[in-house]
Amino acid sequence: MRALYAFFASALASTCSSSKQPNVVYIVTPARVTDDQDQMLGSSFPTVGGATPLPKTKRLLVDEGATFTNAFIHVPICNPSRSTTLTGRYFHNLRTTNTSWAAMHVNMDAVHNRSFGLVFQRAGYATALLGKYVNAMPEGYVPQGWSAYLANGGGRL
Repeated sequence: MRALYAFFASALASTCSSSKQPNVVYIVTPARVTDDQDQMLGSSFPTVGGATPLPKTKRLLVDEGATFTNAFIHVPICNPSRSTTLTGRYFHNLRTTNTSWAAMHVNMDAVHNRSFGLVFQRAGYATALLGKYVNAMPEGYVPQGWSAYLANGGGRL
């Protein structure tokens, strides 16, 4: 996780001195098709159910982009995984806030104050988060660091 965060930080540092910043698109998708987005696309949870979500996009990303065939995530559960990806911090450093569902909830300030969206925005980038952020977001709340935000629990564009 720190390596991913360090990669983004070094990419920003190396390009901030140039007159033109490169475009950065960071896409996070579930490794399996059992996530709720795929259920909304017509898959029967927890199996695929015959649906192939976004086949053209998948083909473009695989054929013209980069794929990671041997990747590792620190924690495989949805919200903790997204939180560690957004911040570059290990899940145990995000401090769970709910003892009955400890695996699903994190200290929101720990995520909001260190998201890579905030780092990019401070470096002069326009940032956007579309899709799923973290669990238990208050209706209409937009976390700092996102110029455009349309996610679970509210948002704006």
